[in-house]
Order: sequence, then structure tokens, then C-alpha cells
Amino acid sequence: MSFGFFLEEQIKKHPSVQPQDVVKLCYQAAYGAEHLMSDYDGARKYLEEEYSAISGSNGELYEQISDKVCRVNLSAWKAEGLPVEWLFRMFAASCVTESDAEGEFGEYLQIAEQLLRSADVGFTMQEWKNYLDEYKKNGMHSVHHSERYHNWELPSYRIADIRFCRIIPVLLRVKDYLNGDKPCVISIDGRAASGKTTLADILQIVLDADIIHMDDFFLRPEQRTAERYAQPGGNVDYERFHEEVL
Repeated sequence: MSFGFFLEEQIKKHPSVQPQDVVKLCYQAAYGAEHLMSDYDGARKYLEEEYSAISGSNGELYEQISDKVCRVNLSAWKAEGLPVEWLFRMFAASCVTESDAEGEFGEYLQIAEQLLRSADVGFTMQEWKNYLDEYKKNGMHSVHHSERYHNWELPSYRIADIRFCRIIPVLLRVKDYLNGDKPCVISIDGRAASGKTTLADILQIVLDADIIHMDDFFLRPEQRTAERYAQPGGNVDYERFHEEVL
């Protein structure tokens, strides 16, 4: 989907949006979270304090703002009982500079201007152009939300790469299993090239988990018999797996 689609959706969801908020959306969609991680420990502390102060509220866990970036809503995250540390790891891992971010930002601003000509927003095109001219004069840096947006929408979120947002359904399933004293094992099955390793790598980042690849436990040459291959999962050295892993 195009950036215009995501921008239009945000305008519908948040009618208090102002020119400043549109620019912020374009900036975040292009640069992601990379401009927000100048102080790792400070960013963690700020998130923990914000998470502790906010009330949990049912709602969308995240809102996608481009084909690669989403805003994860803290109040919904807290309402679901998801650990704040998971969210911080998602946020921190998303702070990567994209080589074409500057070009994308300029493109998104152009898309925004075209869309705003016909969109139902609470400001005029002249107000948009006045703000954009002043913004460009000041160096086109990151900006905060407008006062109107902040007062009406009460934004509280963190930027994350969309690949992390797509595993949230898995996180919701496993969160209750990770609170006890017993280790939690997440098994991922699928056909070749179906994305098993990609999913495992993403979960490893968020959960701070170890990955065990079954490719490392194929049968040794002396085990490869017709009888063994006739068993379900017979191509796996489950004796060594049981000894070394379980």
C-alpha cells in the first residue's frame, strides 16, 4: 500500500491533526525511530516512566504509518499485559538509519500536499504551506506533535519496524507462559523458505531468547537407515536433541 493510504487513514482516525502532525508523520514514516535513540539508557528510563504512569486502555495495539513503520500504542500494550521491556527492545532494534530516508521524506511531503488538497482537515492549504515553508527554513528536523493534537489525541506510542508489529499476535499467545519458573519453548514449523528463521530471529530480539535450529540435528551418516526414515520425523537426530537441548 502507498504512503498516501496510510496518511489518509491517520487523518480519519485523528481529526485533530495539524500541519505539524502531518510533517511528523512523514518524518517518522521515512526515518523510523533512528532519530530517537541518542541515549540508550535514557530512552529506556523514559519509556519505563511513561509506561508506569499511563493507564491501560483497550484499543489498537499499533497503527501502521507506512509500509515499514508502525506506532505501537502504550496504553493498549499495557492493557494486554505485555512487558515494557519487549516494547523497548522492538523500539531499540528499529533505530536503524535507512540510506534513502531523506529522499523518502521529501517524497512523502509531496504526497501529503497532494492529498491535503482534497482531504477533510482542520486547516487550510495556506496554513499548510506557511508551516512547511517555515519548517524548511529551520532545517527540516524532527518535530513534536502540535498542541491541539497532543490535547485531543493524548498520543503515547513508540515507533517500531513493521516486522516487529507483525509478531504481536505471537507475543500475545506466549506472554502468559513466560511468567512462571519453567522455561518456555516456542516451536516454529513450516515448509522450506516459509519464514521460520526470519520469525525466530525477530522473536529472539524481542524475547531475548536462544534459537535452536533443527537443521543442526539432522541424522548422522550412520543413522540414515530405511527404518529410521520410515518414522515420523525420522530425519532428525532426536536422541542428540533430547540430550543436548531438553
